[in-house]
Amino acid sequence: ACTEFLAEATTVASRRRFKHDATVQTLLKKHAAERPERYAATGEVEDEYLARAASSVSALAATSAENIVKVLKSAKRSREFKLAVCAYVSAVFMTLVPTSFDPWASALCASMSIHGTVAAAEEESIDAIAAEYPAMSSLRDFLSQCLATSDTKRSTKKKVKPTCVNSSSPLEWTSTQIASALSDGVPDESNVGVLFFATRAHGSMTNVLRPGVAANVMFGVSAAQTDEGDRARVMTKLIESMDCAGVIACIASGDAPVIGAALEESGPARELCARAIASCPATYILRSIRALVFWCKWNHARCDTRAVSRLLELCAVALRRARVDDGVSMDDSRAALFARTSLYAILDAPTSGGVANLITLDVALSDGAVCELHEPYVNRAVESSMSLARASTTSSAANAHFVDGSVSLVSLATDAAKVSLLRACADARAYDAGVKVAAAVLNAPPPPTTRSDRARFDAIRLAIRAALDPDVSVLVVNEACRVAANALDALLSSDISLAFSGYAPDLAAAPEAIALIDCVVTNSQSAARVRLAASFVAQSDALADYFVANPALEQMTRETMIELMPIVAHVFTWLTIYGADDRGVDLAKRYRAMITKDFTALLDAESPTFSEHAVDVLVLSVKLAPMDAEDGETFRAHALPREGWVTSAGKADASVLAQMATELYTESESIEEQLMLVTSVLASLAVLTPPGKSKAIARGVALEKFLAESLSRVLDALDGRDMSDAHFNVSVVSNVVKATKAFIKQSTAHRYRAHRRWAIIRKISAVLARAQSRQFEMKALAEFATACVVSHPLFARVLTDLEGDVDSQLPTNIRDTPSTVKSIVEIAVDASEPSAPSEPSSASALKLELLRVVHTFWRMQNANGENTSKSCNQWRAEQVCVIPTLAAGYGATLSEIDRAALDLMLEIDASTGGGALRSMGYLWGESVNHFIKASLAMKKQNEGDAVFDVDELLYCEPSAALIAASIREGTPPDARRAAATAARFPVSRGMPLSEDTSTEDEHATCADELVAFGYDPAWMLPFTLHALKAGAMDVRESIAWGLAPLACAALSSTNDNIRQVAYGILLTLEQQLDDPLMSFREHTQVLSCLSSLRNATATPMIRWPSPSAVLAAECLMSCLYPETDTFLPLHRQLNKRAALDLDGVPMFLPMLNSGDVEARQYRMWILRLLRASLKDDIDTTMFRKTFALEVIMSHYSTTLAEPFVRFMMLDVVSRACSVVHSARLLVEGGGLIAWLASVATSACLNDKHDIRAGETTAIRVATARMATSALVTLIRHKGSIYLGPTGTAADYLSALHAIRAVLLRHDDKSASNAEIAARRAALGPYLQLHIELSARLRRRIAEVGDPVEIANLCRAVDAAPDADALRDDMFTIIVTSEGGGQYAKRYVHDETSRALADAAVFCAAWAAARARDVASRHRRHGEGAFEKVAHWCAFALASGGPAFADALVHAPECGGAARFAAVAVACARAASPRARRALNLPLIAAQLCLLRTIERTDDDTELSEADRAIKTALRSPECDAIDDVVGAAAMGEPTAARLARASLRAVFAGVDHTVFNALRRLDVTIQGAHAERSGKKIKALARG
Repeated sequence: ACTEFLAEATTVASRRRFKHDATVQTLLKKHAAERPERYAATGEVEDEYLARAASSVSALAATSAENIVKVLKSAKRSREFKLAVCAYVSAVFMTLVPTSFDPWASALCASMSIHGTVAAAEEESIDAIAAEYPAMSSLRDFLSQCLATSDTKRSTKKKVKPTCVNSSSPLEWTSTQIASALSDGVPDESNVGVLFFATRAHGSMTNVLRPGVAANVMFGVSAAQTDEGDRARVMTKLIESMDCAGVIACIASGDAPVIGAALEESGPARELCARAIASCPATYILRSIRALVFWCKWNHARCDTRAVSRLLELCAVALRRARVDDGVSMDDSRAALFARTSLYAILDAPTSGGVANLITLDVALSDGAVCELHEPYVNRAVESSMSLARASTTSSAANAHFVDGSVSLVSLATDAAKVSLLRACADARAYDAGVKVAAAVLNAPPPPTTRSDRARFDAIRLAIRAALDPDVSVLVVNEACRVAANALDALLSSDISLAFSGYAPDLAAAPEAIALIDCVVTNSQSAARVRLAASFVAQSDALADYFVANPALEQMTRETMIELMPIVAHVFTWLTIYGADDRGVDLAKRYRAMITKDFTALLDAESPTFSEHAVDVLVLSVKLAPMDAEDGETFRAHALPREGWVTSAGKADASVLAQMATELYTESESIEEQLMLVTSVLASLAVLTPPGKSKAIARGVALEKFLAESLSRVLDALDGRDMSDAHFNVSVVSNVVKATKAFIKQSTAHRYRAHRRWAIIRKISAVLARAQSRQFEMKALAEFATACVVSHPLFARVLTDLEGDVDSQLPTNIRDTPSTVKSIVEIAVDASEPSAPSEPSSASALKLELLRVVHTFWRMQNANGENTSKSCNQWRAEQVCVIPTLAAGYGATLSEIDRAALDLMLEIDASTGGGALRSMGYLWGESVNHFIKASLAMKKQNEGDAVFDVDELLYCEPSAALIAASIREGTPPDARRAAATAARFPVSRGMPLSEDTSTEDEHATCADELVAFGYDPAWMLPFTLHALKAGAMDVRESIAWGLAPLACAALSSTNDNIRQVAYGILLTLEQQLDDPLMSFREHTQVLSCLSSLRNATATPMIRWPSPSAVLAAECLMSCLYPETDTFLPLHRQLNKRAALDLDGVPMFLPMLNSGDVEARQYRMWILRLLRASLKDDIDTTMFRKTFALEVIMSHYSTTLAEPFVRFMMLDVVSRACSVVHSARLLVEGGGLIAWLASVATSACLNDKHDIRAGETTAIRVATARMATSALVTLIRHKGSIYLGPTGTAADYLSALHAIRAVLLRHDDKSASNAEIAARRAALGPYLQLHIELSARLRRRIAEVGDPVEIANLCRAVDAAPDADALRDDMFTIIVTSEGGGQYAKRYVHDETSRALADAAVFCAAWAAARARDVASRHRRHGEGAFEKVAHWCAFALASGGPAFADALVHAPECGGAARFAAVAVACARAASPRARRALNLPLIAAQLCLLRTIERTDDDTELSEADRAIKTALRSPECDAIDDVVGAAAMGEPTAARLARASLRAVFAGVDHTVFNALRRLDVTIQGAHAERSGKKIKALARG
């Protein structure tokens, strides 16, 4: 039936489609006066909107509305046909109207189409049809309510009651009957589909979604077959069959919509709708938003404010979905929400809050951009607030609720509107509304590129006036104080980016702050006013001086002193920075006496103000007025209890005591006081236990964290102090030892896996070891600590954890290679892969810290060999049982953990007389466990059931078979690790615990590469020698495992002991090969190779050059694998002579220029050999004989060189840069600097002539990074830069400029991916090169980089993927640059001057933002960063002078001089106290220079808004004395310095000199050279 009806309607609609839009538009114009207010903001509708509304009305819908009446009146159609068609048309219009562009237009056209098909006299027949067909009745009611005006009363005409009764077909049911069937009855399964169909026809006129149904839809229903469960399942299917707009209609329609019910009933419905919006297709989002707006208007007309409010919240959900979905038009979504015909039409007091939140959300999602659609809402909010401020009799009461909801929109208004509104509130003293407006202005973040000084400044002044007005209620006062204090604290906080952007207004310069200070001094009972005053004093040292000079402070009671402590804490901070007069010192003494006299009683009084500020006030008061000896001793005994604060504090707050003691004694000059602080902290930490432990004192997480930080601070302070001549009280040392024991005991019991705990214990042991006297007080502590650590069950488990040493694991490219190594030089880390330092795992950190702790206590036990008593030696001998555990966890690699384990093992072995390691065959890892198990099993088998200890296995000669079995069954040597060490042999590595017997000094210039995963020659060489001599390893195994080649590589070591063992291994191999019984397939080749090596050793124990040693290792390894490509060339070279040539680089040119089939393999092999051979000056001499490096550099640019071969050539040259001698030769005679720069730049640019065809992106990235890094390595050598005609400074500058020009090319759109990747890879090394060159050319710093280039580098760093890793280097470049002063003197054109100023301001703001990031992670580091930025700004103005200041002033687009000064001052305030004192005069001079430049500017239009305000403030006659005051400050007068800071601050804030004038109470007298000239002016100014 529906299909047939739709086909007929489509045919008719296609005939009228050409005149349909005109007909609809005429109809809308005719009835425009009848449009309800909720569908239009005014009575007139724009023509464009009218055209869109007409086009949105479908011709098919209009035709269907006309035809439905004809069908229902037709006698030819059956009743079933009419019921189905009627329900279908009703369901369509129920969905179409709410989701259309103009619901009123759609509803009007549908209503007119239905009623236009009959004559006026036949209107009663429509009522009869509606009574006969319930769907038509619901449709008529829906359309009539859509068209009804808000003031139209419901019709009093008696409706015709439907004549149908409970029929078998749901199509004949009324809306009431359908709702009853869905909620009370269990529908027949055969009628469920028809019921759903009929429900859609009445959906908007009935309460389909009753309470409880939404929860069933979201969370499901029980599977039990009950009537309630069946009804729930039917409703679930119904809701799930609807689209998002249908779900919205279900919760928002009906006589009692569920969205407007109580929270427990509406909550699930709201969540159901939010899920439907979040999961619907993107094409349905716009329809859903229109539906939400429609039902907001629908319920608003019914005065259901609760339903409207919750629907507006769902609008926010839809707006977020539209924002994140790319398939949704954000403009259309905004228009559906914020057009004047949308939510603006229902904007009133009940809806103002929800609509304002929706607009605020849209602005936040748009990054602060206010669009044109928001302007009517914002303007109305401003007008309503203005009307309320004027307090007219007609508008005040009506607008109060509207302003409460929409006041947040004021923050989106223009600055002029904000200022006008704030001043209106202030003039009318409408502080109730004014505080709300001020909160909106201050809390909203200003645009990132404008300086909203005036509006925000007026807002905080209004808040202060409201807080001081005696006629204002307490609630308004508290709110005003809260708003103003939060604004001030936000600007002071280093977490707010606005504070250091230069656009933040100086709110603390408000003149009303003086009255606020006077108010709180006389009446301190208002905590809100005190907090606000404290926020002002925290940012103004002038206010601090004004506070101290108030005579009312002399009559303060104890209660008043406690109430004023928030202010006093900041006052004392300023006094410690710039110095205190007698009044400040007296105030400090009073507070110090109050706190120290009855501290516990004050804590017990539960005063939050005291608990929060007592620590800061006491610490600062002690700095200002130190205690005398007697008082200090008394307080120290109370503040530093030996039993800790947790048990001694009683009812007092232990955290406050701990904070106070930490701040007072961490940096104390007395080492005893610092040790007492350590005792108290350790005792407190020892008492605190982890959760789950039944202790009398519960664990405080925050307190434990603070105590740990405090302990770390005091240990760092003690670490740099000399204790050699210090004499300590016996009880102090005894107490700290006792506390350390308790702390170690608690740590081993409850924190054994906490590696940070062990790091702290190691620091403690280091401090105590230096405090140990000749009485050896720490011996017992060391023995106790060692026993606690070693005897713990987790000790062996942690040490033997395979994942506990990340550095010793094989890299991916080596791990994937076969374990059988055929070439030494091929086992190396791929240099083309970027190697980022990996963070150590918790297991690695724990293992390393445990080894360090045991080693520290081991040395402490005998005082580094000074304690030779019998008991000491006996205890050390008993600890030999630790060696097997250490050896089992040892990996024999060069990682940090294994090196620490080796040092400890050898020291323990040496302390016990030696021989323990040898008795275990120098085994390591799992081989040790196998050895011990097998040895114990053999002893048990031989001697019965006796119990044996591991100690009995030591100092016994093990059998060769047992060692051989342990090697193979446990941890057999890995040839890859041995080859890696041989290829990068650390020539300066010596035998641990042996004296350096090197007779040569070449190791002083060695450039070792420590391969962490490679074997440690200090362990593996003795192991190899012992295994060969004992017969546990044969000759072939030693070669196959890479141990014999490792001995060959060790011949280049500078350590005599290493070479002696290596020679011993080779001698043992040759002796065993001479044995007639020794036979294997490669016997002849190996013997021949060893003979050649022996013949080359003309002098006993001679040190071989690295190229010869690596070649010998390669030859020995190749003896076992004749199938390799290099076997024949190697052995031809080996057999040419009876002895291997040690005087040159063998096989270089033949292999490099080979024309054989294997030429590529030969070139790669010889380049790898050269890369592994260059270690020191001797190797450089051998390379020089064949000009190997120069030949490689010349071959690099040839077309025959393949991409990877070229990269290997670059790798060899880069290695040469690490060796001082070779680097110097190439720089002076080979043009190395220019060559590396050309390689780096060419890798970052595409090759126009295809010379480098075939280079992959990875190769180009690695090339750019390596070439630039090589330049960094070069410049870091001592004496790398020297001037003169043949100096290298010009070469480095040229290379720097060339690379920077490529990195900053503005061709990102046309550049290839390879170019972009290469530039980003070279950016990090380039920044390091820039830093190194800047540090060495301080006198020519301007040549290194101008501000414009540095600013572009900042932008390039921000665009890099690894920007966080590069920003520290970029920050260093900025703060070490020239700043632009010298360039300002050269630039004469306006464009260049403006570019310079823009770059300088940008760099200052960028560096300040980076300092803020640093401060968020580490406060002290952040203070240092802020100091550097402030010093850089002051230096730029000092070097540039008026020229640089003039460039800043004439660049308003970047913020002008005011922004540059604001950045400098903000950074200076965030720096440390020492830095503030140092920056005081430089910043005063810089600000004065900027002021005078602004004053000289004739054209005010060239100034920025902030600079114009400064110029206006300078016209005041009170500013005439600024020069004199600054001059007196330069002469060292502290009072003049305070006056200068206050005066300059007021001028830069653009306000009067109230703060400056108020300092007359200080009885200002300026001394010095300027006193006579400026005294009259200053006295006149003081009389003010």
